[in-house]
Amino acid sequence: TARDVGFSFVGKTKKGLIIEMQGIQKEFEILNILEFNSSRKRMSCIVKIPGLNPGDEPRALLICKGADSIIYSRLSRQNGSNSEAILEKTALHLEQYATEGLRTLCIAQRELSWSEYEKWNEKYDIAAASLANREDELEVVADSIERELILLGGTAIEDRLQDGVPDCIE
Repeated sequence: TARDVGFSFVGKTKKGLIIEMQGIQKEFEILNILEFNSSRKRMSCIVKIPGLNPGDEPRALLICKGADSIIYSRLSRQNGSNSEAILEKTALHLEQYATEGLRTLCIAQRELSWSEYEKWNEKYDIAAASLANREDELEVVADSIERELILLGGTAIEDRLQDGVPDCIE
């Protein structure tokens, strides 16, 4: 669908990804990846967004995908940040997709100022270098940034199981 409306993945670089956006190729630097695990039920990527004009400070964009219950609990409650109509419509669509046996995920984002990102990244680097309780410390730091999200929408895919699993379940 993204390709049909003019957005496609072109390739990887050492620092990030090249995306073609309506005929123009742009490179986006990936700053951090907050990995998925079964207890987090989500995964996030933080991308550097260059300033609009030369000399402008960059921004950071956190994009999070995960289980609807996890994402909805992390959405911003500030007035007007998430449209109630979109929240309800997305929840309805996700329920319909799940009823059809599809695996569903929500996608949300949070834009950060560069100074917000740098403060958070200092904590992340300390947690990542920790020798004791590294996973727990990374979870606390990730949890602190994966909040105040803006819902982008939901996805649904057919869960293709390994050969023989559908017959076994049946």
